[in-house]
Amino acid sequence: MRFSCGIGAALMQNNQLYYGSSGTSGELGHITVCKDGPLCACGNSGCLEAVASGEAIALQARDAVCSGLPTSLRERCGGASERIDAKLVFEAAAKGDAVALSIVDKATDYIGIGLAMAINILDPDCIVLCGGLTRNGPLFFDRVAHSMQMRQMRQAGRHVTLRLGTRGDYGTAIGAAHIISYNGWRVPRLEHYY
Repeated sequence: MRFSCGIGAALMQNNQLYYGSSGTSGELGHITVCKDGPLCACGNSGCLEAVASGEAIALQARDAVCSGLPTSLRERCGGASERIDAKLVFEAAAKGDAVALSIVDKATDYIGIGLAMAINILDPDCIVLCGGLTRNGPLFFDRVAHSMQMRQMRQAGRHVTLRLGTRGDYGTAIGAAHIISYNGWRVPRLEHYY
């Protein structure tokens, strides 16, 4: 079973969700981090989601296998490249596969760039990472943290804490359900969709 493979964010201030003027704040996955990058589902090119999400990692690995690059991913997927997912790529990277490690390095670097942008603009107290990629332990977290720290402004980011969420794969769904139940469907802009 596959869950959502995108990249998103929620902004909290004083224990309240910040919606923005049009109700779409937190679209971190759609900031451009690679101007000549692949087309994103949103219609833009080079979005963080298009280059660093779980699905983007899997697509890059499938392309590597199909182009004949020397990688253990071919054997790991049993020759069926469509079976490659981000989990498989991280497993190969953890075992020292150079192609998989290169894909992981690029993706985590882009995520760090995106987080540094958020820090430089918003100067948050805390950033909590959630979702499937976070299950890859230090191979994911340490690389993201390093990339972020290399690019964040020292003054803007001096108080920020980066940590992993504790709600597992359903963290975002739990958060969304909480917002809806707490607000009784009176979430700004949300009522226009129902």
